[in-house]
Amino acid sequence: YFLTSYRTYQSTRGYDSNSVISHPCYIDSINNLQPNPVNPYSWYLNGMGTHKIDLQYDIDSNQRPINRVNGAPDIGAYEFTPYVSPPDIFPVASTGNALQHNFVAFADTIAKIIWPNTWSIPSGYALKYYPGMFPNISNNYGRMNSVFSFSDTNTFYSFDLELKYRKPQLGNIANESSLKIANKVVSSSPWSTLTTSTVDSVYRVLKISGYSNLGKFSATDQNNPMPIKLINLAGVKQNKDVLLFWQTAWEQNSSHFILEYSYDAKNFFVLTKIKAAGNSTTLNKYNFIHTNAFNKNVEEIFYRLKMFDLDGAYEHSNTIRISNTDAPEASVFPNPFTDNFTVRLISQKPSTAEIELFDLNGKRVYFYTYQTEEGLNNIKLAPQIQNGMYFLKLTVDSKTTFYKILKY
Repeated sequence: YFLTSYRTYQSTRGYDSNSVISHPCYIDSINNLQPNPVNPYSWYLNGMGTHKIDLQYDIDSNQRPINRVNGAPDIGAYEFTPYVSPPDIFPVASTGNALQHNFVAFADTIAKIIWPNTWSIPSGYALKYYPGMFPNISNNYGRMNSVFSFSDTNTFYSFDLELKYRKPQLGNIANESSLKIANKVVSSSPWSTLTTSTVDSVYRVLKISGYSNLGKFSATDQNNPMPIKLINLAGVKQNKDVLLFWQTAWEQNSSHFILEYSYDAKNFFVLTKIKAAGNSTTLNKYNFIHTNAFNKNVEEIFYRLKMFDLDGAYEHSNTIRISNTDAPEASVFPNPFTDNFTVRLISQKPSTAEIELFDLNGKRVYFYTYQTEEGLNNIKLAPQIQNGMYFLKLTVDSKTTFYKILKY
C-alpha cells in the first residue's frame, strides 16, 4: 500500500536504526542538488554514509572512503567538506525526567546527559556535532571519526554522559570493545582518555558516570597503539606494470608490510612482503613494482597494505585503485572550494603538468604549469575566478583528463 510520508513508514514499520531526517541543504533545490558547504545543516550529510567497496569515487570523480581508516563517506552523490560550524543542538528534557537532557540531531538522539539535581544544570548550553571529522588525538592511538562539542567548558559539574556512535565512524580503531571516551576541555588543553568510560557495542553507545567536565568529546583506543603512521599509499601505471609507493611518518616496533592486490576490491591476494623500519621517528619511503600487472585483460586493480608489528598484530591501510588507462592518476580537493584547492597527481617521472580551467561557455579562465617529480605531487592552486561551476583540464605528457569543480 502507499505510504504518504517517511514518518508514516516509520510508525508503520517500526523505527529503523540508521535514518537521517534533516533540513535540506542543497545549493539550489531546483537546479543544483549538490550539498551547500556553507549551510550548517550540510554537516548532517558529512561522514554519515556507509562504506561501499565497489563505490570508489563520487559523481565528480573525487575519491570516497571505502573503509574506516580514511573516515566515513558522505551521504549522496558528492564528497564534500562543510565550511561552517554545524547548528547548535539544544537540550530537550526527557518526558517524565527533567534531569535527563537529550540532544537530538536529524531525528536521532546522539547524546544524553543526566544531571544529579536541577540546580547543577547549566543554562543556555548547547552541543555541536561534527560527524566525519577526526579529533586531533595523538597519532599513537586510534581515533573515532566524529566529535561532540559542548559550548560550556566549566569543570565543577557531576553528570552521567552517553554518546552514540555509528560503526562507519570508528576510524582506525580495530577493536570496538576497546573504545574509550576522549575529552578536551578547552582548546589549549590536550585530549585525555577517560579510562573509566564503557562501551555498549550492541547499541553503539559510549558511557561515563560521575564526570565533571564538558568541552569536546570523541573516542579513542588507548590500549592499542598503532605501530605505523602511514602518510600515503599511491600507485601509477607504467606500461603493463604498476609502481607502488608509500611513506610513513614514524614507526614503533613495526615488523613488516604485506602488499596485497585484488581485481574486485573484495578478494585480496598477497603480492609481496617488505621489511619495515622497526623504530623510527623520521620519514621512511617504500616502493615496489608489480610487473605485468595489466598483462591480463583487466580494467582496474586494487591495492592495500597489511602493516604488522613485532607481536604479529596488524591493521589495513586504505585501498587504492589503479585503472588500465593512459589518463593521469589525480584527484581534486576540496570540491567545492572557496579560495584554493589542491590537485594531487601521481607522476611516472619528472614532467610538466598543465592545469586549465574553463567556464561553462568553454572560455579558458585560468592556466598553470607545474614541474612534477616522480611519485606523489600536491599542487595547491588559488585561481582568482568568480563563483560558479568550472571544468578542470589536466594534461601530463600529452595525456588528458577532466574534472568538474565548483567555486562557492
